[in-house]
Amino acid sequence: MDIEIWGLINRSFKNATIYQPIEEAIVNSIHAIQEKGNSDGKISIKFLRAPKYAEDNSGKESSSHVIWVEVEDNGIWFTDENTKSFQTVFSKYKNRIWGIGFWRISYLKFFETIKIESFYESGGISYERSWNFIPADNIFWSLQYRKNTWLKKHGTKITFKDIKIWEFEVDFEVIVRRLVEKLLWFFVFGEKLPKIEFIDSDWSKKISFKDFIDTTEKIQILKDKETKVPIKKELFEIKMVKIYQSTYSNSVNLCAHNRPVKKISMKELIPLFDEHFFDENQNRFIIQVYVSSKFLDGKVNEERNDFADIPKNWQQQSIFPENEISLELILYSVKNFIIEALNKEYITRKEKRDRDINKFFNENRYYDDIKKEVDFEKFGQVVSDLEIEKVINEIIFKKKQIVHKKINSFTQSKHPKISQEELEKIMKEIGLTQKTDLAKYVVWRKLVLDLMKKTLEYDDQGKFTKEEVLHEIIFPRYKDNTNSKYDDNALWVLDEKLNFEKYICSEKYLKTDDKDGKDRIDIWVFWESVAFRWENKKATPITVFEFKRPWKTSFINPSEKEDPIEQVTRYLNWLRDGKYRMENGIEIDATENTPAYWYIVCTIDASVEKWLRREKGCKYLPDWEWFIYFNSEANIIIYIMSWKKLIQDAQERNKIFFKRLWIE
Repeated sequence: MDIEIWGLINRSFKNATIYQPIEEAIVNSIHAIQEKGNSDGKISIKFLRAPKYAEDNSGKESSSHVIWVEVEDNGIWFTDENTKSFQTVFSKYKNRIWGIGFWRISYLKFFETIKIESFYESGGISYERSWNFIPADNIFWSLQYRKNTWLKKHGTKITFKDIKIWEFEVDFEVIVRRLVEKLLWFFVFGEKLPKIEFIDSDWSKKISFKDFIDTTEKIQILKDKETKVPIKKELFEIKMVKIYQSTYSNSVNLCAHNRPVKKISMKELIPLFDEHFFDENQNRFIIQVYVSSKFLDGKVNEERNDFADIPKNWQQQSIFPENEISLELILYSVKNFIIEALNKEYITRKEKRDRDINKFFNENRYYDDIKKEVDFEKFGQVVSDLEIEKVINEIIFKKKQIVHKKINSFTQSKHPKISQEELEKIMKEIGLTQKTDLAKYVVWRKLVLDLMKKTLEYDDQGKFTKEEVLHEIIFPRYKDNTNSKYDDNALWVLDEKLNFEKYICSEKYLKTDDKDGKDRIDIWVFWESVAFRWENKKATPITVFEFKRPWKTSFINPSEKEDPIEQVTRYLNWLRDGKYRMENGIEIDATENTPAYWYIVCTIDASVEKWLRREKGCKYLPDWEWFIYFNSEANIIIYIMSWKKLIQDAQERNKIFFKRLWIE
């Protein structure tokens, strides 16, 4: 069976980075030295950089990126057997050390060309075997095998060049740290390692693998945190490593034969450990946990990327549960160990999380009934209100789905039967979900009123808000209730009855043939008749609201074009004279006796109050905070109220709801 090499490359290593092939080459070198059995094993990883060049006229040079990597060792060479294994995908040659004969394909994922050179001695004669490993039909391009009489050396050198994707970091120490982290498991499990050196040829720097761990203190194996945990009849060894300035996150590594197989984010086990840790000097670090056991050794799959025959949880256990170990049980034990080992940090984060959660529920008491349904353990150390709201909404949504399903099942049954207990449970769930929906609507009302109050204040330039801003809050301008959603308006601020309007339009020209009737009225409201039949259209009430900019009182001056009372009177007369039609062309049927409610909302200071009383003959209404104007000849009643009065009345109507929800 042939294998299409490009298909294999493209379908593999989706989560890998450019460090993957270098790590694989180093691991192979370690194995080569171990196989040879030499005590003076040495591996050098050399990085070569591109030439520097001036970025601009300032002469400042660019950072020089790594473009070439060499991995060289003095282990066993590419003998005939090793070469044949290299040519075979999923070779079984390394099965004894749990190699799967596949990861070298990652070389081709990130580099255009890989040069492999191997020098060895056989029968007292030196040989050289070399080739270019490239992603082509014949991946062993330019294969050479010859005697080498001029160079006496043993070992192998792999040269990676022509990077395709994902460059290395620029800083040499960062590159070394990334690779050390990937090879850390050798050190963690105490394997005897050869001398490993990282060399930056262009920067003339050299870092030893062991020295990096021992002297920089950037990676610390926490010997005092090691333990052995019995799980049923098996013993699991747990080791913990602290890594400073890592680009990775806290994680748990389930290992087999002392090699990481399955990485699990610590956030999945302990959400409180979703963030990096900080020491007493505020230096950032992560925690890597390694778990090993003979049990895991026996369960690893052939690809060495997961475990076989381990049930995920108790529901998938075998018929012998007393002897069965599930993945859930292993992780539960590891989780408890981590919490105990990092107990001080765990308590600190938990207290902070609990404070944030309690603060949210204290400020949103209407969620008290749903609070007990929230699993707080799923939250990380930093909890936003948005996260909590999301979880609550998910709970409410699921409850609604369950209730709907139960009710539909009952109502669609030919012989419906439901117990009193089940009925009470359904009604309780309905009450809970509807109460939260109502509560959120009331909170929205409170926010709208707070926003309106704020808009009546000075802005940063010492100016007051234009009426258009308040208008948009109450009802979107240039729209009607045929193209505006119910939730897009706050008509209840004006009058609760407006929630039941038949037709409403805002700042829109009604159809007219009269060139004088082109004024746009702030808000028109047409009601369904209550006292008379709907067919008696002349009895259908009409309500009009006219808004004036807060703190603008110039309309009382004689030099003004017209005052608001004259304005709304003219509107009514136009209606009665039949000059307006609805947008669909239907005439508005109104007479002298058509019920009409006219409201002017403006600022009423001392000058406006005097003008209303002396010049317009308006009368105070009982609470002395708004006025009424009556023109017997025109058969019109107009109410004039202040913005302050409008908001105060809306607050009073909703006050009891605000108090019940602890938001007042």
